[in-house]
Amino acid sequence: MIDLEAIKTKISDGKIDSYVESYLVISDKLDTLENELRQGNLEKEENDEILEMHDYLMEKIANYYIDNFYKG
Repeated sequence: MIDLEAIKTKISDGKIDSYVESYLVISDKLDTLENELRQGNLEKEENDEILEMHDYLMEKIANYYIDNFYKG
């Protein structure tokens, strides 16, 4: 299972590496989350919170790379 509190603590340092590592942790478990939800082993609200965190991390990572590497 994904520990959102641990992820929130990890990303509180504001470092891009922490965001990327946390994003990868969630990404690696997305299939498992879907199965857990279908089997009734995961509440919809908890699943939604995890997906929201995944989206948040994706946005932060994308913005970091756009701000630092895009030469438009």
